[in-house]
Amino acid sequence: MGAVSVYDNTSNIEAESTTRIDDGQWHHIAGTWSTATGAWVAKIYIDGSLEATATGSTDDAITYSTTTKLGMDNSSEYFLNGSIYEVAHWNVTLDGAAITSIYNSGNEINLLKDYLNYDNASALIGYWRFNEGTGTSLEDIKNNYDGTASNTTWGIGKSVNRLEVTSDILNVNENIALNDNYLSNDGGNEGIFITDAGNVTIDYTEF
Repeated sequence: MGAVSVYDNTSNIEAESTTRIDDGQWHHIAGTWSTATGAWVAKIYIDGSLEATATGSTDDAITYSTTTKLGMDNSSEYFLNGSIYEVAHWNVTLDGAAITSIYNSGNEINLLKDYLNYDNASALIGYWRFNEGTGTSLEDIKNNYDGTASNTTWGIGKSVNRLEVTSDILNVNENIALNDNYLSNDGGNEGIFITDAGNVTIDYTEF
């Protein structure tokens, strides 16, 4: 797989990363495409940092005439040899500050809610978290653009490294409720997100 790029085969515009991602580690990849300057501008970010920018002369709008595919090209000729943790799609061009906040030093955030410099939750139009673990259905938890997995194998996934599980007892000094995989003291979906809900001990500091 090596480097990653944002590419338009009509205008031959390509922004390619300098960082290789075939190192056996998880990486956050973000690609943007815009015509804010009157011409195509493509950008690729790896782990929250801008790595490449490419500019073209056309300002035609992006249109889709086929099914959106994840992990392979539109001709079904080239396939991803790797793992995907989650995929999100917005109908606006995220800026560098928003992408850095989404990367969050490798700590997962809930893209359905604004966080730090990420204030584009309302523009999120597709969010596939790949939490099914079995079967072939892929749920879009934002707008029900559900998909189908083929020729894939479910894995363990990326660990949530903001939490350290130390025992099987929930030991906190407040009344904590679990709602939609969130630990919160008001029963809502604000707080600490748990990928696989269970009994854990969490040492935390309010901020």
